[in-house]
Amino acid sequence: MKTVTLSLLAAMALLPLPGLAQSNEAETLNSILAEVRALHADVRLSQSSQILLAELQLQQSSVNAAVQRRDSAREKLNQTQSQEKFLTVNIARLENPNSEPTLDPIRKKQLTDELDRFKAQLATYKSQEVQVANDLQDAETRFSGEKRKLDAIQSQLDDLMKKLQP
Repeated sequence: MKTVTLSLLAAMALLPLPGLAQSNEAETLNSILAEVRALHADVRLSQSSQILLAELQLQQSSVNAAVQRRDSAREKLNQTQSQEKFLTVNIARLENPNSEPTLDPIRKKQLTDELDRFKAQLATYKSQEVQVANDLQDAETRFSGEKRKLDAIQSQLDDLMKKLQP
């Protein structure tokens, strides 16, 4: 009798209890569900990071173009100002009566024509300088805007990378 009872107890111990089995299954399903949700979140973060990386590349191209426009405008302004200085020095030289005290009428006419030409060129460069300075200011403003956009995307990407780290 004792052996039969022990055998029955051993057999019952091996059989899963209905409440216990459901509890283990529920825990397993909840664990699997949590893992699926975590994977889904990782996939969304991964997709978001890919989108942000693409945006970052496009925005970097925009920043590079803005830098080139700004540098070009700055160079043009420097050239214009350099030409103005050159013309101003030459005008001052030609207007100085002591530069050539004995002038024949033909040479005097040539210098007067040259002086008039330099003055006209200087006026042209002065008006160009205003336009080029405005172009430079516009290029600086565009560059700043593009750089802010790039920084915002980089910040979003940094935040996303922090979320992806375990």
